[in-house]
Amino acid sequence: MFFLIFEANAQNWLKFYATNQYHYGAFALETNDRGYLIGAKRDNDFPYSIIYKTDVNGNILWQKTIGNGNANIEDCCKTLDGGFAIIGGIYDKDKSSFFLLKLNSCGEVDWYKKYNWHYPCQVFNILQMKDEGYIIDLSYNIIPSYTKGAVIKLDKKGNSIWENFNLNIPISMLITEDNNIIISANQFYSHQPNGSWSENILTLLDSNGKRIWENIQSDNYNYHSGIKTILTSKNNYYTLKMEDSLPFNILKLLKYDRTGALTQTMTIEDTTVFNFPKDMIPMNDSTFIILTMEDSGKYSGTLRLLKINALGQIINKTTLFQKYALLPSKISATHDGKYLIIGYLQPNPIPPFVGVFIAKVNSDIDQDSFYTKKLRYDSLCTNTIPDSGNISISNAEVINLDTIGIKFTDFKLFPNPAQDFFEISASGLSAEPFYLMVYDVLGRQVSDYQYMPDINGNLSQKINLNNVASGCYLVSLRQGSNYFVKKLIVE
Repeated sequence: MFFLIFEANAQNWLKFYATNQYHYGAFALETNDRGYLIGAKRDNDFPYSIIYKTDVNGNILWQKTIGNGNANIEDCCKTLDGGFAIIGGIYDKDKSSFFLLKLNSCGEVDWYKKYNWHYPCQVFNILQMKDEGYIIDLSYNIIPSYTKGAVIKLDKKGNSIWENFNLNIPISMLITEDNNIIISANQFYSHQPNGSWSENILTLLDSNGKRIWENIQSDNYNYHSGIKTILTSKNNYYTLKMEDSLPFNILKLLKYDRTGALTQTMTIEDTTVFNFPKDMIPMNDSTFIILTMEDSGKYSGTLRLLKINALGQIINKTTLFQKYALLPSKISATHDGKYLIIGYLQPNPIPPFVGVFIAKVNSDIDQDSFYTKKLRYDSLCTNTIPDSGNISISNAEVINLDTIGIKFTDFKLFPNPAQDFFEISASGLSAEPFYLMVYDVLGRQVSDYQYMPDINGNLSQKINLNNVASGCYLVSLRQGSNYFVKKLIVE
């Protein structure tokens, strides 16, 4: 593992996380302690995905590998209890499975479920609803050449509640104030009798998965893609889409009212050759940020931010990294008004790895050359990357999806709430060390202990709380692959 830091000021930075394997940026979320949870998905030829927990400056606090050789992470959402829900695919022979992994705020496993779905499928996005249940969208193949989309609702423990089949291929998803679900989807029809055409579809489902309305916009372009749909507080939906048209790609902003009616189509006047939009987020109800990449050739491109208004007019176009092999994936806003960009680094020629990059940049993008001057590293496009002491991912804790979910039997934690002390007791333990760790709500370790069970596999201990402040804590207990996590209130 190595990381390089480039700072435009004390709070703007660019970092790379690399192993000796191929990994790509999947997600980056700001956590409750103002740090970040970063997901790196694997190339199909390598066994593990990786998640990193960092501090506010991107320094790694802990890392975990996920999978047992056939799993890959895709997306993650923060949960209402301060934890995380991670989804991904399990690539068995039939390629029809996916998983949901629930972690607490400390990165400990709460629970895990594997879903053997009806058809070969790929999951894309996960969101949590107000009832603590989860919404997942995916694509599936009834036959190899026929792909459709679906949305699945799970309860807070990952049990299936409903499924909505026969949708179009999902691109992005959001939950409205009244707990409905908006799906932005694409469908491309090639080599049809009347020529090729594509559809950009916006669908509203209620909380029970029933379709309320659907708007289909058809085009006879060779290719177009809906990139992202956002919702403003004025109950307007905006969808960013790209149309493949020579000599350059055309970006358009589609505006829908709350009934799903298309009220306006705006062309974003940006004539950059091969400009590929990657993501879009709102600054407010009338200003949006678009993350784009200009393809400058194989493994080389220019990363830009476009600030546009609700009419699709460009306010600013800022070049962040020019002619580097930084390929962006997603952008999100942070609590301090900045932007977090995740993607991957792929120099030319390709080295024996592909690394993940994270950039935190200022929300003031009025100076077009600011980041280009301050955040540059010319050797990124050379043949080698400086070796800063890579470490193997084998040093990370492994979450083996085949073995997690085994619980201790007859475990007790009391009293709860506690004041000066609490006690634990457990049975059914093996003859190996037993670890107990206490974390605060920000994921910081308060204390840790190591015990040995007695000859009968039983354990009983009293833990002193004299130096622990009042508040809510998580008590994590682990022995081998067995674990238990319990919330503790200290008064």
